[in-house]
Amino acid sequence: MSKRSESVGIIEDVILLGAPVTASPKEWQKVCSVVSGRVINGYCETDWLL
Repeated sequence: MSKRSESVGIIEDVILLGAPVTASPKEWQKVCSVVSGRVINGYCETDWLL
């Protein structure tokens, strides 16, 4: 989706809760390019399941 110019800002906000996600800053920049609002990654450092 980030590779298509018409997709820029197509998503308003993104909230990730408890998602075991990691990525390089370059990958997060791709995510942010399609989000017009905020990208929130909510997690708990003491969650042993993730």
